Amino acid sequence: ELIRSIELPLKRKKDVFQALPFQIEPHLPYPLEKCLFHPLSMTRQGEGTSITLCSIKKESLQTHLEQWHRMGISPDYV
Repeated sequence: ELIRSIELPLKRKKDVFQALPFQIEPHLPYPLEKCLFHPLSMTRQGEGTSITLCSIKKESLQTHLEQWHRMGISPDYV
């Protein structure tokens, strides 16, 4: 699990979301196809957007979900 901050030279939300997978890959310690990510915050700054995002390896998330399931915990969303 990790949190990263990146800057993109894009302002439109649609453009940011389209470019995000390609732009974050160099910032991840694992392959993009082996993780899930989600922007925590997006702030327009000057000519671009500052983004703070979280990421987790799919296998790590699966391990957590299995542990929670064994304890009777069912998250509403992940």
